[in-house]
Amino acid sequence: MIRPENKNGYTLLEVMVALLIVAMSLGAIFQNLSLSKRISLKSERAFKAVRLANNIFHDLETINIVVRGETIEENIPEEENWYYKFYSEPLVLDQISDDKTPLEIEGLKKITLCILHDENGKKQSFCFVKWRKP
Repeated sequence: MIRPENKNGYTLLEVMVALLIVAMSLGAIFQNLSLSKRISLKSERAFKAVRLANNIFHDLETINIVVRGETIEENIPEEENWYYKFYSEPLVLDQISDDKTPLEIEGLKKITLCILHDENGKKQSFCFVKWRKP
């Protein structure tokens, strides 16, 4: 049998290999897009938490209430699914000396602000700590 020298077209195997390569490439691209979307959402939430914490830390009246020893737990106005817990405690430095006795610093308070986001049962918290004179 004589085979023609001029072959036009692709074999089935070549087409299947090309489709497999395209499918793997598209799978990798869509996986990266999905990961990028999740990272972007986490980044937006963290940025929003920092912005909200900054606003709360600049409210001197609230800070003075907390430094006196009260704990504040409230929803953040005009922010759905966002709330915060703000409290203070004496500033204690652990393991500062060789005997590993905690050292309480007189005249300073450690104030902690936790910004919490609760959406669809998924809770995420962002906590910030500052030192403040009472």
